[in-house]
Amino acid sequence: MINRNICSTEKIKLSILAFAIAIMGVPFSGASLSLMYYYPVILFVIFLCFISILNDGIRFQSQHVAIAVLLLITIFHITTTIDNFDTSKSIGSIVLFFIMFFLLTLHKANLKELKFISNCFMFSGFIISVLLFIFKSEYEMGRYTYPVFDRLMEPNYLASYLSITFLFSIKKIILSKKIFPKILYILISFSILYAMLLTGSRAAFLSTVIASIFLLFYDIKYSCLKIFSIIILFLIVFFLLPQNLIDRFVINPYYDDSNRIRLALWENAISFIKEKPFLGYGVSSGQAITNFASAHNTFLSVALNFGIIGLISYCMILFKYIKLLFTRDMFLFAAIFISLMVTSMIITNYNTIPLWFTIIYITLVCDYKERNTGVKLWKEI
Repeated sequence: MINRNICSTEKIKLSILAFAIAIMGVPFSGASLSLMYYYPVILFVIFLCFISILNDGIRFQSQHVAIAVLLLITIFHITTTIDNFDTSKSIGSIVLFFIMFFLLTLHKANLKELKFISNCFMFSGFIISVLLFIFKSEYEMGRYTYPVFDRLMEPNYLASYLSITFLFSIKKIILSKKIFPKILYILISFSILYAMLLTGSRAAFLSTVIASIFLLFYDIKYSCLKIFSIIILFLIVFFLLPQNLIDRFVINPYYDDSNRIRLALWENAISFIKEKPFLGYGVSSGQAITNFASAHNTFLSVALNFGIIGLISYCMILFKYIKLLFTRDMFLFAAIFISLMVTSMIITNYNTIPLWFTIIYITLVCDYKERNTGVKLWKEI
């Protein structure tokens, strides 16, 4: 009751409201900033962050130093890496992500803002699922996505975002006491999960399975029943999938040499990292650097682009709150972090909305928890 009273008196800052709008706009962004028309949304968030800094308190921490280092490395390489339009878009995207992270996480978010953002994540995932059902288009090899302005969205990035939003909806099911909200959240979870599997992303599928099982162990007493329930949900969704997607998730990984190819890509990336270990090659595609293909691993891609110094800075941002995340009250956010890390090990997502929007939110939540240790976030968010 005390926390609800506090929440009712709190206000949502302009910067957080803008961030929430950006989250709700993800269904139309392609889950990356490769589409230039989404830049103004992020610039709008950055502008309102500046305005809010003038009125609200800030909290400068070690992750701000780390993101500043990554930005400086990007600027250091900028004259040698901008050699075509696609590369300039990549640099523009990552610079905007860095600046947005720096400014948003300076703010001390309140509980009302954190709850608001979590709901925006969940409902944006639901909107993506509806759009995919209505405008479903084949991407490649029986995988599906949907177009925005006649351009098909990258399914791996959409799926990695959907895997995050799925965890928010599952947690809502766990906490819901009344029948109607529980049914509503079950339908939302079903829609998000089905849409995610339609993309054919094995990285998102694996991360969702692992993170969901972890989340359901919050209450050991009922964990077996919850795990059984989530298995039933997965089986129902699988039953509705086309056979080629079922084969892709269950059978093909053992026969299509994808694991062997991924290991070869990792080895190739490591060999190039050794040639420029400290500051890397600058922001560019893995294929442009290695003349082969993307590293299909976020950490190796960060090392390729920003060097070991950049990788250390990146890890400082990711793992700053690792101990706090794996406390009992933070199970939801630990599950989200696990999903993000599993996906990051399989695809290159360091320059995408799913990664940076999620990291920003986790940082805001952990900062709030450090300042308000007595608030039970499992029940409040």
